[in-house]
Amino acid sequence: MKYINLKIIFFTQISMVLVLLLVQVVLSNTLSTSGVELGEINFEISSLKTQNAIIKEKYLKEASLVNLAERAEKLGFASTKSQFVLSGSGSVLTSSLSLAVR
Repeated sequence: MKYINLKIIFFTQISMVLVLLLVQVVLSNTLSTSGVELGEINFEISSLKTQNAIIKEKYLKEASLVNLAERAEKLGFASTKSQFVLSGSGSVLTSSLSLAVR
């Protein structure tokens, strides 16, 4: 009777060790795969940040006043040198207008 109980305890312990070993292998595999995926995601984030910086630089260059003025001039807009005066109740308003010349 004592011998049978010891056998059962021994096999129970061996099976518990095997189950725990299997669980450890599965968890290790999951964690290693997660690490690779995390590295790929970090690389993608870095790449997107670089692309965003390049696009932002291009946008700022295109939206600059100097560039807009050059494009307006190429499209035929010209700044007039004349000024107009509105005289009413003693006030004078001067302004410079942009005109499209065709």
